[in-house]
Amino acid sequence: MNKILVIGAGAMGAAFTFPLVDNNHNVTLTEPYDKDLQKKLLKKNKFHPALKLKLSKKVFIKKFSLELLDEKWDLIVVAVSSIGIEMVRQYLKNIKKKISILVLTKGLKYDRNNNKIITMSEQLSKGNQNLNISVLKGPCLAKELA
Repeated sequence: MNKILVIGAGAMGAAFTFPLVDNNHNVTLTEPYDKDLQKKLLKKNKFHPALKLKLSKKVFIKKFSLELLDEKWDLIVVAVSSIGIEMVRQYLKNIKKKISILVLTKGLKYDRNNNKIITMSEQLSKGNQNLNISVLKGPCLAKELA
């Protein structure tokens, strides 16, 4: 069993917890910036408003914090919006140990400094070589995944 942290409790991040739990992983879900969603998920029934489903009782819901990132994780899944990638990068840039990251966030960003378009994984890895980044690609709808 792997210990997995999913950052981003929106539809895709929450949906991704279903196959993780089905495969007997220890899953923690956290939401870094939508405090209303975080409050809803911390309630006893763990009902996700976008998915219109209850999350598994086996999923741990925790408030996002730097201390949470310091725990030993086998995998960190990043499932925030493309706008939120920079915020997550700022949190992850101080991680000193080698860590595996799976990016669920789709999209591209214009990098003004280098005058080029970069992927979410390229943006996330800027300034931190300790991140072993993989990306989930292809068409996938959160509700179908759940």
